[in-house]
Amino acid sequence: MKIKDIFERNVFRDINPAVVVSDKKQSTVDAEITEYVFTDELIKHIYTMLDAILNKKVGKTGIWINGYYGSGKSHFIKFVHYLLDKDTSEDAFDVYLKAVKNYDPMKADGNDNITTSNVILLKKKIESSDCDNILFNVGNT
Repeated sequence: MKIKDIFERNVFRDINPAVVVSDKKQSTVDAEITEYVFTDELIKHIYTMLDAILNKKVGKTGIWINGYYGSGKSHFIKFVHYLLDKDTSEDAFDVYLKAVKNYDPMKADGNDNITTSNVILLKKKIESSDCDNILFNVGNT
């Protein structure tokens, strides 16, 4: 057996070294959705963000993403964009729901609101909402 044979995906495929907001090729979108690696912390942050966007009753919702270089901020926000965007929402929610099924809300620091049924409710809200989301890079000038 060769090392390449133990991996689920082809190790010789193109892998972007960094997530780029402006890269909207279908192959890139598909890879960024299907290859997103969820941790319990990411599952919680995605749920918290979607819940804040969709269930905020008063005023507008502002969200600040902060983290070290290389910590996954761009990929995180791009995945949330895929969840909110009507063209990619179905695929992104399929992947997110698979991760949520393995999430244990009873663990220390768990969120017992994160259930498959609650995530499906958020998905239905997105499907019926008129949510605009704009993804852009702030570059150096």
